[in-house]
Amino acid sequence: MSEFISWIQKGPNIFYLTEKQISSAKGKLLLNKKGNDLIGHEAIKKYYKLENVIDQEYKNRDFWNGKLPKPIRDSWNKGEFDYMLKFLQNNDLDYIYNHAPVGFSMWVLKEKFNKNNRIDFEAMKKDDYWVNRFIGYDKTEDCKGMKEDAYWINRLIGYIKTEDYEGMEEDDFRINRLIGYIKTEDFERMKKNDYWINRFIEYNKKGDLSGLKRPRIN
Repeated sequence: MSEFISWIQKGPNIFYLTEKQISSAKGKLLLNKKGNDLIGHEAIKKYYKLENVIDQEYKNRDFWNGKLPKPIRDSWNKGEFDYMLKFLQNNDLDYIYNHAPVGFSMWVLKEKFNKNNRIDFEAMKKDDYWVNRFIGYDKTEDCKGMKEDAYWINRLIGYIKTEDYEGMEEDDFRINRLIGYIKTEDFERMKKNDYWINRFIEYNKKGDLSGLKRPRIN
């Protein structure tokens, strides 16, 4: 799990990584992986050859509150962390999207998908994090891509945006099918559905228990 922003303090010295370190020949040689290998404590220790510093490892996931060593705060303000944002993992992004002021969230998003100083929405649609894919679909008005996405929430939003409730009835995910049945009032299919909640809701609609039979004990 990556934890942005991370640093190690040994005496008066603050050790952390910015674009300067990871883009250097030494950085490329040592830190040839992505994600927490580039922005976490292990990468810092590897780059600076630090040992036995577990009790000196620090992090502040709420970095926007300014509770950082001055050198790190200055590096952020100078843009020296911007390149690092490309390597944030999903857990970091989820935390930032949910907790950071919107200005910070949008800046992180811009820098992670920066292409010629613009957000690359096409790249976002191919990302492994569903929230980023959703933003990509939404900004490019790609409802077809939404409806074909691997994650059910993206598909649900795609169906709703295009009012494709029949497509929703055929979806692989039970909740999408349930909403599809309700929107099309296809209660007969709801009764026969393979997921118990869909059947249960229809059997109990206005006291209709006609589809129920006493189960036999054999």
